[in-house]
Amino acid sequence: MNKKMYRLYDVYDGYSDRVKIGEYDTLDEVRRAALRWDVEETDGECAFALYQLQEDGKYHLQRDFTY
Repeated sequence: MNKKMYRLYDVYDGYSDRVKIGEYDTLDEVRRAALRWDVEETDGECAFALYQLQEDGKYHLQRDFTY
């Protein structure tokens, strides 16, 4: 099973209540998904966190994400 490189979460309600938006291969895919989520699902009430797959096989928080 091939893991995607990135996971995008909405952390508007805090990291403990984060919502997984999806998994993506490229940052362009992440940007499109974030824009779609912002417009279609939350009307701007969202905050993104981007996790990246690392060599240890786990996803680690890279940064808060702005598309």
